[in-house]
Amino acid sequence: TGSFWFSAVAMAAAVATIRALRAERAAETMDRLGRELRAGIMAQAAARGIEVVYTGPPAMPYLTFAGDSNHEQASAFAAAAMRNGVYLHPRHNWFISAAMTQADLGRALTATDAAFAAVGEAHA
Repeated sequence: TGSFWFSAVAMAAAVATIRALRAERAAETMDRLGRELRAGIMAQAAARGIEVVYTGPPAMPYLTFAGDSNHEQASAFAAAAMRNGVYLHPRHNWFISAAMTQADLGRALTATDAAFAAVGEAHA
């Protein structure tokens, strides 16, 4: 009460956002898309024989490359993904949005496949 008593607009916006998230089943959507992204990325890495560590909750994943202590592979992966239209931070969690669609997921997996190809070629 004392901390937020001048913040009625912000509180009303927060309540409206929570209601919209519930109505749109946003948490379920982000979880599902995050799981699909994880499955796709893990399959791509395995197909190319690239060992990765994929951690974090489905909606906030973090990808690292085994033995990549200087983040060289992660940086190459992120740069290649960016060249293919998808920004993936090389040293931080990614964030799945409730606005993400299946088409967006497809574009992301196309970009990550190209990124794994680039990393595989550079570190063969």
